[in-house]
Amino acid sequence: MSIAPPFSETVVLSVGKVTLTLARDHQEALDRGGLSARRIDQMEEDIRELEEYPTTAADEDKLEGLTDAKNEVLEACYQWGGALKQRISDLFGAGSPEAERFPSERFSKAARSEDQMLMVVPTLLSLIDQLAPDLEADDDLDTARAEGEAFLEALRNKDLAQELFKVTKGFKTRHRQILRRQIYDTVNDITRTGRRVYRNDPEKRALFRSPWPRNRSAAVSPEREVPAEQDE
Repeated sequence: MSIAPPFSETVVLSVGKVTLTLARDHQEALDRGGLSARRIDQMEEDIRELEEYPTTAADEDKLEGLTDAKNEVLEACYQWGGALKQRISDLFGAGSPEAERFPSERFSKAARSEDQMLMVVPTLLSLIDQLAPDLEADDDLDTARAEGEAFLEALRNKDLAQELFKVTKGFKTRHRQILRRQIYDTVNDITRTGRRVYRNDPEKRALFRSPWPRNRSAAVSPEREVPAEQDE
């Protein structure tokens, strides 16, 4: 369940900055009302951190790049395996027992699955080792084995990098939501405290009306909605 407030990051930052300036101008009065300067300082830090934090769009772009890089190696593995299958057929014959040992069905399923490919490539490397004693030195198979080991290692690394980034991205998304929520809550506490402190001063009390946009269709975050602060 999302903890993010019902407004976009852009709106939260904009409202947060305006409210921060208002709070600084009335800090003494807010302090008398129970809202400490430390709380206002914390909101300023939250705003600064949120502005400096990598954006969701930047994370999506990086994840897309990692996925593309992994898919390139996956395709290279598939091309390598196809070439190996053909080489074995050329050496032993297409219908030979040796050629039939190639795991064609598993290999086909691995074409679009890094998990399947990570399991089938070691099988193909083992097949090369099993066939080697039946052959005199074959440079093509030796080369194929070296390439297969390299592709396998590259696929493992690319897959690990992608999965680790997914985890990191999740943590960063959660942290952005926390910062947005903290700013949102502090804005509401500032305006609520200001209205209470200036309850007998209509002009100043008006400064602390809820600053959140009324047009939800333009401002609401796609995440779970939380009721906006209302004027008292």
